[in-house]
Amino acid sequence: MVVAETASPWADAEWAAALIALTGETIGGVHLRSPPGPVRDYWLERVKQLSKQDPIRKIPANIPEGRLLGGIDLGATLQHGRPIAETGMLGECHGHIVIAAMAERLARSTVHHLCTALDHGALSVARDGIEAETPARIALIANDEGTEDESAHAALIDRLGIALDMTTLGIHDVDDEIFRRRDVERAVDVLARVTISEEHLTALATLTASLGIDSPRPTLAAAKVARASAALRQSEVVEEEDVARALRLCLIPRALQLPEMAEPPPEPEPEPEQTDDAEPPPMAEQPPPDEERLLEAALAQLPAGLLEQLQT
Repeated sequence: MVVAETASPWADAEWAAALIALTGETIGGVHLRSPPGPVRDYWLERVKQLSKQDPIRKIPANIPEGRLLGGIDLGATLQHGRPIAETGMLGECHGHIVIAAMAERLARSTVHHLCTALDHGALSVARDGIEAETPARIALIANDEGTEDESAHAALIDRLGIALDMTTLGIHDVDDEIFRRRDVERAVDVLARVTISEEHLTALATLTASLGIDSPRPTLAAAKVARASAALRQSEVVEEEDVARALRLCLIPRALQLPEMAEPPPEPEPEPEQTDDAEPPPMAEQPPPDEERLLEAALAQLPAGLLEQLQT
């Protein structure tokens, strides 16, 4: 059973690990900004535990294109007297989570092939006299160790549904585990039945635009994350807490601006004494729109540093 998590910098990281273990390639993966160290190692270990995938394969930043895509198997070709294809690393990782090491230093060709795999779940290989369609349905964790001026390629980041920044977390920030593997397994059965309301979908789309995000992919990923969040709670209905979590993990880290919040209503003037002929008092102020309330809930749990960056 999922235990109630406390408000802590680690809680969203724990949820992100469970979400990628549950959804896999359906949300693309995770753009993980974190320096190498025990915090990142522990988080990756949590992904391994929750996904029951051991080991998780790593794509090195300098991987040759032939190893990534595959090509001709020279030994087998000589043995059989005809071209024999060798499966590349992306094909070997079909149906699994993959880590891209030092994602900020990936070659453009590697980024292109990763984007193709994330978009289509397959690669067309035409090299060394071999033409083949290779299944390559993957979920990618892009380990981004870059500074503020150095980051993974924007096209790759756009395809990774969750954006997780652990650059400010130390080992003392790591809290108790929220999930066990059995929680993810139970959520698999629930996920297919989870519904999200039109109001919540509209709120996500509106907030995406108001945060200055011009790509449609983060909105779609946020809706999937909200549904997966509900499934991890063993609920078949997406609630505001799920949408707020999707905002924090999918949209706000990509924000280029903060939307203008509605001004609070002015203080009401003292009411005159009522008489029998007096008009009835006006109706009470309506609550703020869904998207504004959701944004306030999400911003309230953000690290102070990230909020300050958006405000400058």
